[in-house]
Amino acid sequence: MSNNYNYDLESKLGGNQFSRLFGKDKVDVILSMLPDLSVNVLDVGCWDGYITQKIAEEGHLVTAIDISQKKIDQARNQTPSELN
Repeated sequence: MSNNYNYDLESKLGGNQFSRLFGKDKVDVILSMLPDLSVNVLDVGCWDGYITQKIAEEGHLVTAIDISQKKIDQARNQTPSELN
């Protein structure tokens, strides 16, 4: 018996299920949950840093972590210096 933990909900359900469930883009949903005042945010599983960057652009202080060093490096390289 194989243990496969790489479960992709969107591929199982077809298309972008998150958008269908919430009617918005993931970033819009996440940003709508944050207060107007600047807060510290921990982005666990930041992947390429896209959402991290969007949160930072809204004035929040974001710490991003990921299990993949390659993705952390990619996120750092894609993030404008003023947000680093």
